Amino acid sequence: MAKKKTKSVAEKVASSAKKKNIQKNKTKNEETQKPVEKRSIRNFLGRWDIPIRFFSAALFLAVFIVLLVIFLVPEGALVRLLDQLIHGLIGRVGFLTAIPVTLYLFIIHAFSGKRPVKMRTFCLLAFILVCGCIGHVFSGTIGKSLSFELIGGLYTDGISGASGGIFCGLLAHFLYWLCGRWITYIVLIVGAMLTLLAGMQI
Repeated sequence: MAKKKTKSVAEKVASSAKKKNIQKNKTKNEETQKPVEKRSIRNFLGRWDIPIRFFSAALFLAVFIVLLVIFLVPEGALVRLLDQLIHGLIGRVGFLTAIPVTLYLFIIHAFSGKRPVKMRTFCLLAFILVCGCIGHVFSGTIGKSLSFELIGGLYTDGISGASGGIFCGLLAHFLYWLCGRWITYIVLIVGAMLTLLAGMQI
């Protein structure tokens, strides 16, 4: 009887040791199978308690300052190069519209707290393009056919302020080809009103 008791005690000890080993192996497997957290910008900023809107607000503020310097003091080779590039892409009207819009975007991203601003940002950027298209339409160069020569002409005319540049000019020409002159006027004016109201949440 004593031998049986000692055997049963030994079996209990061995079984408990096996259970402990199995539990240890399970925990090790679970730790190895846990997905590794991806190193992203959001995780990095979260560790340092830096909100992502701090960088977007700083970006729009920098763009506003650059546009204001180009408008007020267009001196220096780099400033003149940026002036020609911006005017060649969005035209004079788009450039003038972008100055207050970028300031307003800075205010939105800096002082909106946790409220969503993606749609407002998209609408205000679209407002810049629509205003550039309106300036191109009323410049009188809307009836030309689409070609590679037209793209070069849009860039040079945009620098001189006679067109909406490449982006706004091509968009205006596409609308004119698709809808005609009067519907293009209506679409652009209504689009400018809607994008501005949506951007300002009015």
